[in-house]
Amino acid sequence: MEAPEPSGAGTRNSGQFGRSLTISGHVCERSSGCLASSSAAHRSHRRWSGFRSRSPSCCRPDTVSDSGEIANRVAAKQTITTVGLQFAGPPVGSLLFAVAVALPFGVDAASFALSAALLATLPRRRRRRERIDHPPMRTAIADGLRWLARHRLLRTLAVLLGVNTFCFQLGNVSLVLLATQTLRLDAPGYGLLLAGAAIGSLLGGLVSARLVKRMGELPALLAALVTNVVIFVGIGLSPNVIVLGALLAVNGFVTTLWSIVTVSLRQRIVASEMLGRVNSVYRMLGWGLIPLGALAGGLVAHTFGLRAPYPIAGVLRGIALLVAMPALIRAMRD
Repeated sequence: MEAPEPSGAGTRNSGQFGRSLTISGHVCERSSGCLASSSAAHRSHRRWSGFRSRSPSCCRPDTVSDSGEIANRVAAKQTITTVGLQFAGPPVGSLLFAVAVALPFGVDAASFALSAALLATLPRRRRRRERIDHPPMRTAIADGLRWLARHRLLRTLAVLLGVNTFCFQLGNVSLVLLATQTLRLDAPGYGLLLAGAAIGSLLGGLVSARLVKRMGELPALLAALVTNVVIFVGIGLSPNVIVLGALLAVNGFVTTLWSIVTVSLRQRIVASEMLGRVNSVYRMLGWGLIPLGALAGGLVAHTFGLRAPYPIAGVLRGIALLVAMPALIRAMRD
């Protein structure tokens, strides 16, 4: 962790930074949800949103030095993301798309202009002008890989993230068929099912920071991981849609808890000049297995039935957790 600035500038600016970033995030996430209402718009938007959605986690402001405050900021962004993408954005986007096909794109573009204007209102810290040589992209990636490989805790979390995202997609790829064909849920009911999962994520964003403060980071992290193992097995065995909806809501809650703890740790541990490189490599390692998870999920569902992917994913997550737990506990205690 970096020491706070002696001048106290970080304390003075933290509130304004938080307000500006929070409002900007709300505008961007809401408009992104608008685009998500159209599948064509969603596909074209994903290329940019992949870059945009990673940017806030790479901006650990020097304005925040307290670990609890970092967790609060991460939780606020997670809540904004859930509200914008899963609640407010889709219905607004549907209305705009009905008025004019291009209108959601226009609103999205305007949201980024407004966000840039809000961020421009932040006070600028006067620094001595000096030339900064940015390394080539390959060098930056190599730097991030070397840094991550040397840090036991973040290296372990990155491996766990890769396994977890692989397993998530392994199960999630057949969720709609499990709900509509096996459990006989209609289309409106499936929408409510996803809304229930979003409510769990929203509650996680609202209370996770306080939960982490009360429990501690290691117990909260382990609780989230163990709970998700049980939930994944339970989803595949769900006897009805009510149980399925409850499990998806709890999954949303503990997944948000995991995200808040791990993002807070990265922002607190990694030095400012390395944060973007380490985050990019961390995400590349963590999310790179998602396409393979989707492929594996389709093969498992085709071979063993629609109920099989989630329990198999849960077992894989449990094995990975058991293997990683000793290193994880030692690293967190250190």
